[in-house]
Amino acid sequence: MYIQKFRLVAFLSLVALNFCPPLKAQEIPAIAGKVISATTKEAILYATIYNKRTQLGTISNSNGLFTLQNTLATDTINIRYIGYETLVILAAEIKEHTPLKLVPKTELLAEVVISTDNTYLYSLLYNTRNKASKQRKTAKTYFLLETERNNKQTELIEAFYNSEFEGYNLVGNALKEGRIYSDLKSGYFISTGTSKAILMQQLFSKSDYFPTSPFQLSKRELQKRYNLTLESVLTNSNNEEIYKVAFSPKKDSTVYFAGYAYINTKREKLSKVFLYVINTNRHPFSSISEDSKITQFSLQISKNFENLGDDTFLKSIDFDYTLSLESKDSFGVHSTSKIKTNSVIYAYDYQNTFNLPLYKYPDLSYRHPDYYQILSAPYNLVFWDHQEFTIADSDAKNQEFKTYAKQLSFDQKIENRLSFKGTSFVPWSKNRVNITDLPEQKPIKDNLNKSDVPKHKYKLAVQIYVDANMIGDTLNLLSMAIFDPIESFYDYTQDQLSRAFINIYFDLMEIKRRELHLKLQKEAKTPEDVERIYHTELEKISDFSHQFFKEIQRGKNQKAYYKYNTMVVEELGIDNNEIYQPHSSLF
Repeated sequence: MYIQKFRLVAFLSLVALNFCPPLKAQEIPAIAGKVISATTKEAILYATIYNKRTQLGTISNSNGLFTLQNTLATDTINIRYIGYETLVILAAEIKEHTPLKLVPKTELLAEVVISTDNTYLYSLLYNTRNKASKQRKTAKTYFLLETERNNKQTELIEAFYNSEFEGYNLVGNALKEGRIYSDLKSGYFISTGTSKAILMQQLFSKSDYFPTSPFQLSKRELQKRYNLTLESVLTNSNNEEIYKVAFSPKKDSTVYFAGYAYINTKREKLSKVFLYVINTNRHPFSSISEDSKITQFSLQISKNFENLGDDTFLKSIDFDYTLSLESKDSFGVHSTSKIKTNSVIYAYDYQNTFNLPLYKYPDLSYRHPDYYQILSAPYNLVFWDHQEFTIADSDAKNQEFKTYAKQLSFDQKIENRLSFKGTSFVPWSKNRVNITDLPEQKPIKDNLNKSDVPKHKYKLAVQIYVDANMIGDTLNLLSMAIFDPIESFYDYTQDQLSRAFINIYFDLMEIKRRELHLKLQKEAKTPEDVERIYHTELEKISDFSHQFFKEIQRGKNQKAYYKYNTMVVEELGIDNNEIYQPHSSLF
């Protein structure tokens, strides 16, 4: 059973993690710890752990656990979570089995004059939209999603993005790398569109896919629809008062969010927003199967913010939900599964951005956008071996899950149940492309160039993927020729000649890919060099492709057909004419 889930999460913690190492400035491969509340002894999830020297950090997982890589014993670590005093500690003092206790900040509610008229709370909450920054920034972000079905983990997704933020909102994700683990034996409950849901839930804009929040209402509507309560007053490091304002809908609790917000009263800016709804029908999730339906859907979203100069930006989003999945099998037997999904997207570096792969990912308009994007590109082992941020690896549960779950790769089909047939991206290999998987009568052909030949009858799209990463002082390159089935179509009769023609073209693109890779190895020293050379060579490859299509005429031009087939034989040792043996009468 699959469910199309748009998923993500946001927890904001402002962190400065301090570990207390006692001795010298020796390098510690990794420090691990657990963050708890000093009063309740409960784990604090999504506390921020930050190394002041490296300016890198992580956040604690759902059990309060964390791991921070590449630290020195003398590094100052800050651990922060809203509503608690920041813990500053040396890295050498952090012990894996010794809890790190955060002390709640002193509440000042008794010192605040509470008026029987709480109109000021409505004004304070409403005014936060007027103080929202319109500035945009790009940050490196880490995304983690975990799904359980009937208390058994079925899915784990990790991804890195260059994410674009506009003040309180996430407005775009550009994929760097991603990986997916799934226990396909546990019922095929997977989350295939999380980034799309993340973008759909905007703080101040209404959406048909989510309940309405108080931040999306006019002041008059806000007073009509919501009760507001001042729950507590805290002070921040600048001695500014932070109000914790709780809100609850006066009625229609299944179509309006309840929750609370931390608001800086002086600046009228948000520090954190928590939203929740129980048993709502207003959500962006649907079952892929017609024999199943979603019921008892409950959702909670936590958005955390940080100040960057004079502006406030989103730091993290937590998006957690539970639901019941009612289904019927082929024998008419009904069953109900309990689904729980936790996810987080965390902006861990606003100072730098990734050098993104030189590749056109499928856009988010497709039905399974996250799976299409991640599974359309090769797995970069070097990148993951040197990943600079993680939450999942500090959780033993996820490590255990990886031992028996299957890591999905882009050259595999996720079985026909996901309806991915005919749209699997294919890496070049000596195995031949099966033309029967190529879509026919593709409805969208507006993206054709006027130079494509022949007009509107076919398009063969092969991308040359290049990912460049600096590992220390060494430039690491990964390249691959990838057949793009989404951009390709073929409206002619498919026969042995057309199969030979299509595979000859794919082989030629592999030859061009190898030539490009050698040139990059010889001439490029940085990712910027790679990008410059790539675009220059890509123009030449495009010109070559247009000439190929014009000459070969889908294999009908015998002279051109044999010329290009011979080129492939000499470079790759593959004879497509011998493999397919198109009927001689065609010539």
